[in-house]
Amino acid sequence: MTMQNEADNIALSLATYKARVLNFLGNTNYLMGIILSLGMNPSLENPLIGFKTQNNTTK
Repeated sequence: MTMQNEADNIALSLATYKARVLNFLGNTNYLMGIILSLGMNPSLENPLIGFKTQNNTTK
């Protein structure tokens, strides 16, 4: 019975640790999304850079 209690305690401890890590990652992703949404300038020409590129073509 003692061995089963130890195994149960280890399983509960690992599950709690995993839940806390996943909660931290979720909160970090949420904050990164907020920060990026506030700092990005949406552009249809170049959405990865966030600003329009200049065309150096002469006519």
